[in-house]
Amino acid sequence: MSMPWPRWPLLLASLVAGPSLAAGERLASVSQTTLLQLRAREPSRAAESLSLLKAQRGQLGLGERNEFRMSSVQTDGFGLTHTRFQQMHEGLPVWGAQVITHLDSSGRGLTVTKDSVHPHIRVSTKPVVDSASAAALALLEVHPLGLPTRQPSTELVIYPEVKRVPAVAGKRRETLNAVDLKDEVVGYRLAWHVHTVLDNTQDGIKHTDFLLDARSGKVLERWNSLESAATVGTGLSQYHGEVKLDVFQNAKGLYELRDTTRTYGEGLRTYDVNHADILYGEIPKPVLYEDADNVWGDGQNYDPGSDTQSDNGQTAAVDAHFGVQATWDYFQKIHNRFGIDNAGTPTFSYVHVGNAMDNAFWDDECFCMNFGDGTFPSDPDGFKSLGSIDVMAHELTHGVNAKTADLIYSGESGGLNEANSDIFGAMTEFWLRNGRGDTIGDVGGNWTISEELSVVPLRYMYKPSLDGVSEDAWSPGLASLDPHYNSGPMNRAFYFLSQGALSTATKNDYSSTYLPDGMAGIGNDKAAAIWYRALTTYLTPSSNYAAARTASLLSAADLHGSGSEEYRAVQNAFAAINVGYSASTYDDFSPPTVSALVSGSAPRLRLTARAWDNVNVSYVEFYVDDVLVSTAGTQPFEFTLDTTSLDNGTHHLVTKAFDLAGNAGTSAPVSFTVANSFTQVIGNAGFEQGDAPWVQEPSDPGYPIINYPSTRARTGQGMAWLNGYGSTSVDVLSQQLTIPADAQTAALTFYLNILTESSPDEALDTVVVEVRDTQGQLIEELAKWSNVDATVGWAQRSFDLTRFAGQTVQLRIVGSENDDGEITAFWLDDFALRVITGPDTEAPFVTASAEVDDTLAQVGLAGNVSDNGFVGAVELILDGTSLGSVPTSFTKVLSTSSVGDGRHTLVVKATDEAGNTSTSELVSFYLDSNRGQLVSNPDFELLIDGWTVKTPYPGSNTINLFGHSGFFYFRFSNTQGPNTSSLSQFVAVPADTVSATYSFWLWVTSNAFTDGAPHHTFTAKVRDANGNDLRTLETFSNVDASDDYAEHRYDLSEFKGQTIELFFESNVEEAPQQPNGRTYFALDDVYLEVSGTPDSQPPTLNVGVQGTSGTVQLYANVFDNVWTTQLELFVDGAPVATLTNPNGEYTRPFDTSTIGNGQHEFTAKATDQAGNVREATVTFEVHTVNDVTPPTVSAAVSGEYETTVFTASAADDTGVTAVEFYVDGVFQGSVQTAPYRLPFSTLPLTPGEHTLKVVALDAYGHSASATATFTRAGPLLSSTRVLVPVDGTYDLGTLLANGADPLLLWNVQEGRVCGTVSWTGVYTAPAAPGLCHVLITNKQDARSSAKVDVRVYTADLNGDRVVDGEDMARLAQTWGTRVSSTTTADLDASGSVDDSDVTLFVSQFGR
Repeated sequence: MSMPWPRWPLLLASLVAGPSLAAGERLASVSQTTLLQLRAREPSRAAESLSLLKAQRGQLGLGERNEFRMSSVQTDGFGLTHTRFQQMHEGLPVWGAQVITHLDSSGRGLTVTKDSVHPHIRVSTKPVVDSASAAALALLEVHPLGLPTRQPSTELVIYPEVKRVPAVAGKRRETLNAVDLKDEVVGYRLAWHVHTVLDNTQDGIKHTDFLLDARSGKVLERWNSLESAATVGTGLSQYHGEVKLDVFQNAKGLYELRDTTRTYGEGLRTYDVNHADILYGEIPKPVLYEDADNVWGDGQNYDPGSDTQSDNGQTAAVDAHFGVQATWDYFQKIHNRFGIDNAGTPTFSYVHVGNAMDNAFWDDECFCMNFGDGTFPSDPDGFKSLGSIDVMAHELTHGVNAKTADLIYSGESGGLNEANSDIFGAMTEFWLRNGRGDTIGDVGGNWTISEELSVVPLRYMYKPSLDGVSEDAWSPGLASLDPHYNSGPMNRAFYFLSQGALSTATKNDYSSTYLPDGMAGIGNDKAAAIWYRALTTYLTPSSNYAAARTASLLSAADLHGSGSEEYRAVQNAFAAINVGYSASTYDDFSPPTVSALVSGSAPRLRLTARAWDNVNVSYVEFYVDDVLVSTAGTQPFEFTLDTTSLDNGTHHLVTKAFDLAGNAGTSAPVSFTVANSFTQVIGNAGFEQGDAPWVQEPSDPGYPIINYPSTRARTGQGMAWLNGYGSTSVDVLSQQLTIPADAQTAALTFYLNILTESSPDEALDTVVVEVRDTQGQLIEELAKWSNVDATVGWAQRSFDLTRFAGQTVQLRIVGSENDDGEITAFWLDDFALRVITGPDTEAPFVTASAEVDDTLAQVGLAGNVSDNGFVGAVELILDGTSLGSVPTSFTKVLSTSSVGDGRHTLVVKATDEAGNTSTSELVSFYLDSNRGQLVSNPDFELLIDGWTVKTPYPGSNTINLFGHSGFFYFRFSNTQGPNTSSLSQFVAVPADTVSATYSFWLWVTSNAFTDGAPHHTFTAKVRDANGNDLRTLETFSNVDASDDYAEHRYDLSEFKGQTIELFFESNVEEAPQQPNGRTYFALDDVYLEVSGTPDSQPPTLNVGVQGTSGTVQLYANVFDNVWTTQLELFVDGAPVATLTNPNGEYTRPFDTSTIGNGQHEFTAKATDQAGNVREATVTFEVHTVNDVTPPTVSAAVSGEYETTVFTASAADDTGVTAVEFYVDGVFQGSVQTAPYRLPFSTLPLTPGEHTLKVVALDAYGHSASATATFTRAGPLLSSTRVLVPVDGTYDLGTLLANGADPLLLWNVQEGRVCGTVSWTGVYTAPAAPGLCHVLITNKQDARSSAKVDVRVYTADLNGDRVVDGEDMARLAQTWGTRVSSTTTADLDASGSVDDSDVTLFVSQFGR
């Protein structure tokens, strides 16, 4: 089942542009003067943003306990001020939760970037583990060999426990797209964020971060936070040839590697640390490089025997100094960023760090770079000097990230962090090789990282998997990889965005199976601008790949418009890495067709939707009285409605069908009547319609008692949640009710679920149900429960309120929680107060359910009753024997040992107060107390405990972070050299074992060989207690490399009564064919499930059909308590596929052209090892249309100036879905329905002839276009921009292409402050520089106008009213730099100080 299609194209106008922009229009830049004014006002604008944000706190689901702490503020060239705020909860930061506000130039707040905000946090903020203990626990986890040189830093945070779940269930793991998942917060923990730094001779330098549970000290997350480019690889040295270095001459006359031209203070410096082992804790004694002749280095790689101050030693310093300057200039010239932090803060570099160190890294604490010398030539495969330009820029970009999005260096955000550095490392190299101008260009650079350091690059951006460990596309396991490797998909997406992708028709490294037809790129300049804006404006610390796509789309819309080719290229580039879908899908503007049907009889009605689409239906939503009641992702699109939850009278069903492009079709409403024999007195009984008429105390939007939507609700999407804070709290939910005086029966029922961490032995937290009068005085306490009464799931409660007939009373539920830090939450849902005024002759409706708890120790037996009258108790009949009457709660919890193993049946009998009786359908459940899991530490969360490792290389074969589940897994590899290694554990299989299912998850990656033959192997065996082989289960090899973990299962029941050794052996002895080739075998989740109970339970089986036309997906989810041996799939009785030993979710494509349109049946049959069989059948409908004809279209233009209207006439055999309008190739808007008219103002256009192009699209990907020309009247100008010195003159009349015209009026737009203009067009500049505008209008029609931009400049750079040598020195000092707030030498306002400015300066020299 596919998730709802992301509908960004439909929302972008409101999300990005705000009210001032037309849909699809790109943002407009503001003038330099306006920009400087806005930046000067950033503090007050940030304060204004904070005020706006606080005003929206309720809309964000936040309350008084939540605040915002400003992290950064920046104003872009569009005049938008973007302020980042950290979400705070009771004074503590919420991990990864950041809000970004966007304020336009007028001070109007635009839509807030709020995806990472966490509402409704409930957690105790009192730690049990203090800061010092957290630091000590973290150090214990690091296992230091020496003493740390600095104490770990600690910060108390709120940690959201996030689980990624399908938005709509039904897709197998390997078919998931990044946007098929959503993040669901399953709880919050108080945690310590601990940053440890080991810096000593025994450990080296290690930065490790932890999130530790502040109550238990348990490790929640752990990651390596040292942002370094160094991984395993070989390469060539860098060589820039003769380069220009900005240096400083000191008072002694010596030259220093200190650049004071780019920033202030100490400048950009390069120091020699003379092999100080900084990596191993040695404190360096840095020496600033000095030289007498200002000629540095010898251009050769460093000779390990050389003096670091010699010419040869200086070369590494030259590379470092030049690299910092080049990266600084790249960001300033291309992105108008003033230094790493955009504030010009100086940075410095250490060179000759350590002895033969193959590493370079950015250290945010010192705001500096560290460079090793590499191990070449002593190691022919080692690195040369680490100062190559892409590595330099990569590391410095880590600093840029730290001052902007600050992407967390773990999981998917860690991959984006690394990719961000690779992207700008590559872009800096392109820019440098292409001339260091105002554009990056697409020649001169390359798409590999560190290729100049070694013969094999560290990373290949165009195909990351060429390194053997990186991924080419997103997959569900991507977050488990090291950030250097899960950066691959983002690198590839950027490559595709810039350079395009080839077709997969022929095998190549520049295509993607997710985008088989390929795509056109938009070039480095546009791609880099889009990604830079995404980084600085929309990404947040916890952003994942789906969020990166959203941020890039928003940036593309800002820069180019949401209808632009650039926007479509972003869609395609991310689609090519399995994140979102291609732009071609968005050509689908045609919504599905859907109809609704109501069938069956009360109290259970079947709601059905019939839907079809030109591409395919993704999912269907069901609305009853405008309230969403269900979503269906597979056919049949059906839902069973319990009408007893509705009021009597007429109701309406509407269904909405969505396709893959997000288009929605809505059915006509279908009416149905509910005529229950009772009256429902409680309003909004299921919490599906907001708050009213319930009253919540306290009323705090940050902690609402009524939660909607909530995935935790029993039914629908609403529920009530009392307490659960872990601290002293009282939550009250109440509603005033009037029970009719003639009520014969008034029955109150509701469902309660109690979840607790508190002791089961003492009542500490309580929930009370009361009846009070209208003045709030207690009349009666109906019931009281506590943490001791914790339920196994939802339990129904029932009370007779007939004695309150004729009264208006208050139903009040009070939850109380103490301050012990142990959470107890009381969940309530599905209230009913049903009143009948006559005799009760209607039998209850009852269903039975049985639920086993997670420990297999208890089973909850329950009846779920719906009746018009009062049912005070139910009878539970287990295996044909009555367990007696269960009053009030209809639930009985039994120990599984008392019930016994095997298959059981449950029937519930309900009798109401009038004696009417009904019995539920029989339900069966299965208990197996003999079932157990034998493997110790199966998921490696206790590291190596319980396992025996034998290896010559513990560094290659060891525990690693980011497993298949949890945090850790065991990795076998050849990273340290050829080896044979093993991992094993002894288990005793009970003698009475009937079934023994052995399973593990394995992920194989390898780039070591190219011949397609097995060389490195991984074998799973069973051995006896003496180490003799009993059975070889399976052997895997480098040939089995895949994109993710795969499960492998085996039946070991033959070994019952024996002690066996579960044995894994990795053989990576053979030398790789590829230089530096690597093979990895990642092992996780090793389980041996045994049972001594015969299996009489058939498999569990759910089926459905995804799609309605073309190739649909047959979906089946099968699970068995022991082993499913076979799953057979049939369509209309004909076999389609047979799967052997299936377990989990499966989809199989099916071409519906073989069966035709209409109703069909899909059947699945599952058989387990014991011969138990389960079948499931669903009906589905096929509706396919074949369209091969494009639309017909014509274009016309009417009106003039602001009354201009563009018109298109379009027709198509299957319907026109949209008409797009372009002026001179620039997208202006789209119209989806006839008449296809777009009002347009030609006033912003230059006078002269222009071209309108209209493009008509149909629902099946066909398009046609037509053009029409029109003229914008007004004076024709040869140029619309001139340069005039202060107090100078310029005859603007010479710009008139048709000569002087007496009907023209000349005016200075800003008035005399910007100079004057004569009636003939002679302009006289003012005495001060600036940007002025002269308007030229026709006397007979003021709309017939044109405008000239006049840049008034002065060469008097120091303001002494004389253009002399001092001014020339200032010009020379800033020549070649990007304009900034401190630069005045950009005379022509081109954005940089260049030769044009020199020419203008010379013309004014001496004046």
